[in-house]
Amino acid sequence: MKLIYPDFLWALSCISIPIIIHLFNFRKFKKVFFTNVRFLKEVKEETQSKSRIKHLLVLLCRIAALAMLVLAFAQPYIPMGKSGMVSDKNKIISVYIDNSFSMDARSNSDNLIEDAKRKAKEIAGIAKQSDRFQLLSNDFEGHHQRIISRDEFLQKIDEIKSSASVKSVSEVLSRQQEALFSPEAGEGEKISYLISDFQKSNTDILAIKSDSALQVHFIPLSPQKRNNLYIDSVWFDSPIVQQNIAQICHVKMVNDADQDIENQAVKLVINGIQKGLASISIKGRQSAESAISFTITETGWQSGEISITDYPVVFDDRYFFSFEVAKNLQVLSMNGEGESSNLNALFGKDAYFSFQNIPLGRIDYSSFSQFQLIILNEIPNISSGLAQELQKFVSNGGSILVFPSAKTDLNSYNSFLHALGANGLGALISSDDKISGLEFDHEIFRDVFEKEKLKKENMDLPLIKKHFAMESAGPNTREVLLSLQSGQAFLTKYESGKGKVYLFAVPLQIDYSNFARHAVFVPILYKMALLSKKTYPLSYALGKNEVIEYDQTTSGEKVFHLKREKSNFDIIPEHRVDNNGGKTILYLHDRILHAGPYSLTNGSAPLAIFSFNYNRKESALACYTIEEIEADIKKSGKLKMDALDLQGKEFKQAIMQISEGIRLWKWCILLALLFLAAEIALIRFWKK
Repeated sequence: MKLIYPDFLWALSCISIPIIIHLFNFRKFKKVFFTNVRFLKEVKEETQSKSRIKHLLVLLCRIAALAMLVLAFAQPYIPMGKSGMVSDKNKIISVYIDNSFSMDARSNSDNLIEDAKRKAKEIAGIAKQSDRFQLLSNDFEGHHQRIISRDEFLQKIDEIKSSASVKSVSEVLSRQQEALFSPEAGEGEKISYLISDFQKSNTDILAIKSDSALQVHFIPLSPQKRNNLYIDSVWFDSPIVQQNIAQICHVKMVNDADQDIENQAVKLVINGIQKGLASISIKGRQSAESAISFTITETGWQSGEISITDYPVVFDDRYFFSFEVAKNLQVLSMNGEGESSNLNALFGKDAYFSFQNIPLGRIDYSSFSQFQLIILNEIPNISSGLAQELQKFVSNGGSILVFPSAKTDLNSYNSFLHALGANGLGALISSDDKISGLEFDHEIFRDVFEKEKLKKENMDLPLIKKHFAMESAGPNTREVLLSLQSGQAFLTKYESGKGKVYLFAVPLQIDYSNFARHAVFVPILYKMALLSKKTYPLSYALGKNEVIEYDQTTSGEKVFHLKREKSNFDIIPEHRVDNNGGKTILYLHDRILHAGPYSLTNGSAPLAIFSFNYNRKESALACYTIEEIEADIKKSGKLKMDALDLQGKEFKQAIMQISEGIRLWKWCILLALLFLAAEIALIRFWKK
């Protein structure tokens, strides 16, 4: 038991008053004459003994009544919260209501978000009129950082709606502390309530950095059922989709339920037209994949959607994606020893490629940004200026293909390659060799060869007469795509910045190898060119404050708009122009709230389509139990945190006990009255 006002205990000194009265109670006696004094002594002794007991009992009742009255003013209580303290100070209370999509699940009486709002109102209902509040949801809007009155708090609770935003528990508590300990909050007892279903995907109690002056209460809510079927992700077989060429769309789905699902229909729609239909069966608590084939007959940006039917959690039953089918691909060949007939035959006669040859002395560095692939065709020396521009090109997402020259200046080449994070070239090896190893699983060779057939038939591969040695010890990004029988690398690939570097060990001359005339030459270089095309993510996740890099800039009075025609949505995103990379970086700042395709424009015609999906963190409905929350709190060592088990309890009464403890002052007054009644009874009825 503890006291709210322990200073009142000084009033216990008043107990001395009845004691003094009892000790110094001088009475006047009158004489009574007896005719017979035979038993006078015996009667006198008996009367004095009874009087002494009576006075002592009356004294004890008075002392007890005064003591109970003093204790009533001192406000005794039995603490129930972990803080063990109840203060008479005004309180500053922060209440977090989880308004993520998982809170749309049904509880026993309503959906969880409505239950959370009712409980927030009950918390305000037991507070004093002078207490102040902060209301917080996953949206983290500016007004959520304000400290408001109780009446305003109750009003704003009704304004909370379901949101695509998802925040972890540690982020929420950090935000609460910013408001509660700001100068605006002022002095007062700081209390935090977190009302949520506490999904395992975003409940990180061990990561919380709480202030010792803040009392934190977790209030878990539980849905009736934790079943959900959702689309987790979508991807294509190839990152490049070409016109009139079949493509495979892969769909990963998760069954977050104990029951198996049989023959679930999965529908593919592109540009509003159904392109495919598949069915999928998934065992309980497992995932499965489905593949749907489709063909695009038009170039330009395409908007797609994968959909299923599932209830009651429906926000994750649609997955939006968008991609571009390019009209052509820009390839530049910088030639040191003249144009290559092999490259001209491959890229110059294919309408899909816009191929350009430039002699070494006529290079325009400013044009690099318009190309996706630059081929260094037997350039003998790489100047520092050219090396710098090529590094910039690769770091911004471009691809470089290097065929060294017979007259290669190894110093300039290696300086350039090392700056890109690639291995350098060594001395020329003038001995016959043969390509023997292909990295069949790499994306360049995917769907090019029938791997099992090649193993059986022992395919004839290019012959090498002489080649440059390649440094073996190199960065972790090195991939050997073609290797020689001697163990040397013939073709290596490196990731550099956002781009790629492909390095061959030979020029294209017949004096070095027959690679340029071999059957593998065409598919290898063709796939290199295709994979050099700049691609955007198929979709972006809402609530992650995504940044979009767009490969164009705008000038003059034109600005970028992000629009969704169906909902009349139109914003001007913050953007930064990178003139060196020839691109624009768009900052969305979580201004997009609804899933779907959005058009990027800087005029009337759309430039690109970007798709957004709700965060799939909310799709996994597994939640922490109160025992697991308490175990994590104990593990974290945070003494001023607790989890409230409200099952079978009256919420308001439980919160009052946590906030105020079990108040005993009423019992003290009742006992004081009982002791006074006992005193009156002793005085009045003792003689009888």
